[in-house]
Amino acid sequence: MKQGETFLPDPFVLNAGTLSWIASKHPSVDVEETYAVFVDKALAKGWRYRDWNAAFRNYIRSGRMYGGVVHRQVNESELRWRNLLQAARAEHFREPHKGEAYDHYQVALELWKSNQNNNVLQFDILKRVAK
Repeated sequence: MKQGETFLPDPFVLNAGTLSWIASKHPSVDVEETYAVFVDKALAKGWRYRDWNAAFRNYIRSGRMYGGVVHRQVNESELRWRNLLQAARAEHFREPHKGEAYDHYQVALELWKSNQNNNVLQFDILKRVAK
């Protein structure tokens, strides 16, 4: 065994950073099922690691190689919301209100972006006039 390596700790708990990483980078992964497969494989094969959360993240990244990553079904509505939220956050737009409909949020984002572009244009015009 290399220095610093340990067998799977009991209990092995995924830390907040790992859970956040999975949610943002691999949202379709079924964490509970994948965790169960990972733990069983680690115990059965006697895996040893220095950082078990890093090992789990690598397991997720290398899912095809290990064959134990379980994905949950993502419905079309969830995928649409995820893409819209990603676009909204890139624009530093507000989070949706509780219960806000997809179409309403999408229109609000488009209006906000349009208004932001108008503000930039108006600022450029004012700068030119001031010269």
